[in-house]
Amino acid sequence: MLNILYYDGLTLKEIQTDELVQVVKSEFGANTMVWIDIADPTPEEEKLVFEDCLPIHTLALSDIRRGLNKTDNEEIHHPKVEEFEFYLLVIAHAMELRKAAASDESGHKGLHILTTQLSAVVNSNVLVTHHSHSLQSISQTTASCTKNPQVMRKGPDFVLHLVLDFVVDNYIEISNHYEQKVESLEGVVLNQPSTKTLMRLLHLRRSLQKFLRTIHYLREIVYRLSRGEFPMVSIVESVYYRNVYDHLVRVSDQVETVKELVSGLVEVYFSVTSSRLNNVMKVLTVISTVFLPITFITSFYGMNFQHMPELRLQWAYPAVIVVIVLIAVLMIVSFKRRGWLD
Repeated sequence: MLNILYYDGLTLKEIQTDELVQVVKSEFGANTMVWIDIADPTPEEEKLVFEDCLPIHTLALSDIRRGLNKTDNEEIHHPKVEEFEFYLLVIAHAMELRKAAASDESGHKGLHILTTQLSAVVNSNVLVTHHSHSLQSISQTTASCTKNPQVMRKGPDFVLHLVLDFVVDNYIEISNHYEQKVESLEGVVLNQPSTKTLMRLLHLRRSLQKFLRTIHYLREIVYRLSRGEFPMVSIVESVYYRNVYDHLVRVSDQVETVKELVSGLVEVYFSVTSSRLNNVMKVLTVISTVFLPITFITSFYGMNFQHMPELRLQWAYPAVIVVIVLIAVLMIVSFKRRGWLD
């Protein structure tokens, strides 16, 4: 599906595909631009945009299409920025919180994180964004442009900065979500540690590591865009990319902190389970130690010898019982005084 916004320097309007080629092929005036957003496109729509309107290299098109054609064994293309002669290719990962239809790998239901490859092609007057399905960052940027058409007056590089800024806002929301999950797991680890809890912690740590890697990729891209390395991003607009970079640094620090908390919770889990195991072993050891002399007495008088004088005494049985109870009580009192039962 194509959504095409055309700004002629004064007004913003949505145009249809049959007008697109004519608009792109015509000479752009000052402060005019076209934003083509492609969501889950057909091959015909991709041909119209990337061959008829804005021809790009086959390798660049292959990287862009990877977000649509990936298999279960293939991941989406890693984030990158690449400069060509007449345009700039930017690939980012748009991550959003969505309601989960089923349990995740940790067995936890609720929200899950959907990662989508967001590709952008930028030249002096045209911005093309390409993704597999609807994205919040795109819809939010579209709303900003519709509300204030002067936004598009600043050019495709400024609109791309808005898209990336909204992508980073979603990163912050995801980071807060991870932080809440860690807080909810703290009580579980201390009060009801189980193998399932450990699996949730390990899954969470693995997800945070993947998320952190994505943030670092995007941070490097935005840093390059902010220092005037590419002609397609003007020095004036590079200042806005520095602002996005600052946001990425903050969210990166937050995720690093959450990841450290998860690693700390894993250590606490093993400490708590080890402490509980030690308590169990201590109780079992005390029980075994108490029964050791009792077992000796009962086994001693269980021997089948004819000449055992105590067996003929009337008070022998109650005396043995008293001795057994007395030994058990004395040993328990002794263990208690030494603090072995605390």
